[in-house]
Amino acid sequence: MLYFNDSVIYIAGAELDAMVHRMIEDTYPVIGAFENHEFEHHIGSYVFSVSGEVFYDSKLLSFWKRYRPYDIRPHAIHQGEIALSRQLKKRGYAIGVIYSVDRLGEHLRTFDAAQLLGLLKYMTPAWRSAFLAQTREGTLGVGRQLVSAFEVERHTSRPSGDTPQSSSQGAVPTLSSLTRPPDTPRGRQQTTFAAAHREVLRWSIIQAMLAEVSAHSQIHVGFGLFRLLLGAPVVKKDLLQRGLWSEQDCLQILDDVPPEARRRIIRQLINRGRPLHVSGTRRFLLRHGLE
Repeated sequence: MLYFNDSVIYIAGAELDAMVHRMIEDTYPVIGAFENHEFEHHIGSYVFSVSGEVFYDSKLLSFWKRYRPYDIRPHAIHQGEIALSRQLKKRGYAIGVIYSVDRLGEHLRTFDAAQLLGLLKYMTPAWRSAFLAQTREGTLGVGRQLVSAFEVERHTSRPSGDTPQSSSQGAVPTLSSLTRPPDTPRGRQQTTFAAAHREVLRWSIIQAMLAEVSAHSQIHVGFGLFRLLLGAPVVKKDLLQRGLWSEQDCLQILDDVPPEARRRIIRQLINRGRPLHVSGTRRFLLRHGLE
């Protein structure tokens, strides 16, 4: 039994066909398109499937008979998605996830540090701005490591005869590979250190990106990366409404979708509104997922 609800826009094409095929043919008795670790681990109810055994399980049938489908987000999450996932696990059913953070990590590990920085535009604007601010200030976590990596590469890229005073001043540091072959033992040692530092930096960026996606609703926060790297063919309709993305971000992420279809998708997102000038009761309702 396959479940699809109308809170999601479905992008027609080979990727959607592949997702549906996986939901039908996978050996897992329960398949979720995405999962979520907010509050408690659970699969999203917008796209998932269950085997005949799960569908006819008496305990699951009782769950559905008890469930009341109120159109209130906290109720749907806590009494619906989380309660259902809890019941599935209690009954011993293994849950598979098509667009998972572990699969996302497999793809991210194929990129070097410079390429990973290029992927920042596929993270939410809020996280991206915070990351770049840390990078400029060299304050927290990856930001400090990034500034340090720039310094390491600037010094290790200097010819062995140069001194700090005679080296190029004001050059923009990069995270590209060091191409100059080391001509002294000291040069080799510095190059090895720089390569090791960049590898640590690479892993730190990956971990920071995956931690952000894992900590929130993955279909929302991971929208850019899941679309780019895994071809996820679904778009949550409230991406703009919840203030997570801008339409320009969405246009960039969906640049492989035919223009007319892409314009229709963006128009659906815009028509649901954005929290630009919201106050009073409506602001309270939006903050608490009640609208």
